[in-house]
Amino acid sequence: MQQIYKQLFPELPDDSKIWIYSSDRILSEQESNYVMNNLQLFTQKKWNSHGSKVQAKGALINGLMIVLAVNENINIASGCSIDSSVHMIKNMGKEIEVDFFNRFYVCIQSETEIKRVHMNTLSDYKDYFIFDPLVQSLGDLRSNWLKPVSSHPLCSI
Repeated sequence: MQQIYKQLFPELPDDSKIWIYSSDRILSEQESNYVMNNLQLFTQKKWNSHGSKVQAKGALINGLMIVLAVNENINIASGCSIDSSVHMIKNMGKEIEVDFFNRFYVCIQSETEIKRVHMNTLSDYKDYFIFDPLVQSLGDLRSNWLKPVSSHPLCSI
């Protein structure tokens, strides 16, 4: 299962900083296109840090999760630039009536399905894999984003 994510943003190094936002529902095709277009516009044309362009990429994964990545070897994402990315995600959510900021829900995957579940119910899905919301670098996401729910720290909370 992890193989799909090994090639995410091949032009960015493994130590790139990432942010993951999970939608409160699976997006429609039209909503997905809207999100992907906005991510591309923001990361390629609008995202700056102290007036300088950041090398960044964004993707919508499985119609549920937005991943933003910044190569901080070129330009560090400042507080203001991170705020601008949060503002962009909030505006997209408002436009399509989706909440990308409810951190009590996580995405999990079995052999046949992907779904969002409340953290308090993770122990009911021990045969699933969790898209680890705690990963912080692109390298971690590429190699270790999907982890067994049964051994994940959030399962014991």
